[in-house]
Amino acid sequence: MSKAASRLPARPSLEQLRKQAKERLETLRADDPSATLADAQYALARAYGFESWPKLVHHVEAVLSSGRLEQFEHLAKNILAGYGGDAEALQHLIAHYGVSYNPDQLRVRVQSSVNDARGVPGEPTLADVQLMVARQYGFESWAALAEGLAQPPAQSVDSRLGLSSSPPFYRIDWKNKTIEPHPPLSDADWETVFAVMKEHGLTGITSAAFTDGALAKLSRLDFVTRINMDGARSFTDDGLLHLARMTQLEELDLSGYHSPLTDRGL
Repeated sequence: MSKAASRLPARPSLEQLRKQAKERLETLRADDPSATLADAQYALARAYGFESWPKLVHHVEAVLSSGRLEQFEHLAKNILAGYGGDAEALQHLIAHYGVSYNPDQLRVRVQSSVNDARGVPGEPTLADVQLMVARQYGFESWAALAEGLAQPPAQSVDSRLGLSSSPPFYRIDWKNKTIEPHPPLSDADWETVFAVMKEHGLTGITSAAFTDGALAKLSRLDFVTRINMDGARSFTDDGLLHLARMTQLEELDLSGYHSPLTDRGL
């Protein structure tokens, strides 16, 4: 997507896009009476950084079905509830981040993170937590994060920080040629992450969000030599066994107090 491309709203609408295409058709016909709706749709798609109208429509349908914004809304609410000691919220956070803390330990971490982010005394609000989450993902505000979730996958990353600006979110350690994707991650997101690794020659990956499906896809990458799964809890022995085909592996970190790994996986 070019730098000059328009940005989709946080909650894109196919109905609104069709309306915009009709409005653009009127503009095109002012200069060219023979212009068609297909011409207007193509022009609109290009304005948003897509190669065609069908690809724009497919992307918006994927955004609407993915529920990405709702996932981040739930994350912020769970952090706020976890700050107050809600046991269910803390369990959701443990699963989300793939950490090995028990609920009490995680609550301390959550409180510390939120308090540090706020920098002022008093009970946090949902808006406080939303701002913290947005900044953790490289955005200046919750509104900017919400808009960023609707954009197509980033074609480039911040060369200095190695951060992606749209889903899937990840950080690249250029020095160590390692990528660290951040949840939530769908199957399609993992495919994007692996494509980024191939494009940039990244040989290492760190994530506590690995699933069996992600490990199956990862096992097909013959250039990956380092995998760090510290804290991962969403995989099984079956998923780990896929890695047996990766004879080029030099490092594999499976540590974590609550690892689901059994002797069969080893």
